[in-house]
Amino acid sequence: MAAIRLAGYVKPPGQLEVDLPDDFPSAAVTVTLDVESLLPTWTDEEIAPLLRPTTPKTGAEIVERLLREPMGGEDVEDGATWVEKPHQKRREPYQW
Repeated sequence: MAAIRLAGYVKPPGQLEVDLPDDFPSAAVTVTLDVESLLPTWTDEEIAPLLRPTTPKTGAEIVERLLREPMGGEDVEDGATWVEKPHQKRREPYQW
């Protein structure tokens, strides 16, 4: 089997657009997609604040903040559901 790497573009609703060479023969093919734009890209300016050193919080400060600003998920019945919710939300834009 020969492998040929071609650039293409996926358009809604799930159509793959690829420019094949003029002499490309009729044949069955297997398509493997390397998707570049699904992961968010960060600029150096967005990353810089995250890399700055911070003063560690005490246990009391952490508890006080959690009481003041809950992290969410208080309405979830079990841990598996809590974990699955953000995963599902992250996958939604890429469902066909």
